[in-house]
Amino acid sequence: MRRSVVFHILLLCQCWTWAHSEADSEAAQTVAQGLQAEIQGVEINQAESTRETNDTVDLWAELKELRDMTIELKTDLKHYLSRIEVLEEEKLGLEVKISSIEKEMEGIKRENAELENTLNIVKSEVEALKSKNMALEARMTTNEKEVEEIRREYEDQPKVVFSTALTSGYFGPFNTDVTLKFSKVFINFGQGYNPSTGFFTAPVKGIYYFRYTLLEKRKDMSLGIHLFHNGKHVMGSFEVSDGSHESISNAIILQLEQGDEVYMNLLSNHGLYDDGNNYTTFSGFLLFPL
Repeated sequence: MRRSVVFHILLLCQCWTWAHSEADSEAAQTVAQGLQAEIQGVEINQAESTRETNDTVDLWAELKELRDMTIELKTDLKHYLSRIEVLEEEKLGLEVKISSIEKEMEGIKRENAELENTLNIVKSEVEALKSKNMALEARMTTNEKEVEEIRREYEDQPKVVFSTALTSGYFGPFNTDVTLKFSKVFINFGQGYNPSTGFFTAPVKGIYYFRYTLLEKRKDMSLGIHLFHNGKHVMGSFEVSDGSHESISNAIILQLEQGDEVYMNLLSNHGLYDDGNNYTTFSGFLLFPL
């Protein structure tokens, strides 16, 4: 292209020379003008060709850049797709875990509901127990007061009790009734029993309990006693001999005024026996004063 332009320029110069040598002939001017126009056309075509060439070069550069970008994007896309697959797997694993956790949460909710129900029942039972406990405390307070009153009454009331046994050995028989004098005194609280006379004298008015036990070891001797209250016969016990030793026990409750007397008589022609085993005894105590 450049050679063509140079050639046309040289030709134009030669023609211009011819034109001057031929005294500026009109034909030479015409030729020169045609050549000049052709050169201008060639230059225009050359400029357009150069511009197209540059555009082509730029286009190829852009295409190469786009190709490189496409390759890079494909690589990135492959990486992202691989990462997405991993994330999908992790998502599935998380969904399974979430499902399991949701089931566990449902179980925990049911357990919590059951525990809450049980707690409500326990609360109700506790409230009932509290009410019972309050009632029991009230009753206990009342009982304590009653016990205290009974204790005070017991401490204030007189205490009377005696327990005795007969003299060791055989006793009787006699031709007449004889008052029994129990000389072995185990206890005589209140000093109501007199071992010298065999009489019990009530220290206070009240209800009294009396009991006796008698023994006779002689095979041909019978047992027989009477118990008296202020000289009045109130109870008797008898046992006829059958060739072996005889034993009698009995008891009675009496209401006595202060100073009343209780004693026992051995009937005539009857006998008794006692020794260190204390077979024959007489005892009594105050149940409560009046």
